[in-house]
Amino acid sequence: MSIVKEKLDLLKRKRSTNRSAITKLTTKVNDPTSEKTDLEYSVERLQDKLNELTLVDDKIHELLNDEEYNEDIIDSEKHTENAHLRP
Repeated sequence: MSIVKEKLDLLKRKRSTNRSAITKLTTKVNDPTSEKTDLEYSVERLQDKLNELTLVDDKIHELLNDEEYNEDIIDSEKHTENAHLRP
């Protein structure tokens, strides 16, 4: 396995972990029964995870060819859009 492929696989695993955490945090933040202190902490953690995800996505995109890059950008945008807060 090439070094680039190994690095890409590692980054994709990190991204998967971040996406999972973002989904859980988004659900918690949007839960109307969450207490205010929990909510504040969860919002802060959600922002941290979104920032981490952006960094990992950028590193992944550097390793992709044009076609893979275009497909991955669309997928990344879908996940980021799903991490919104409900009013």
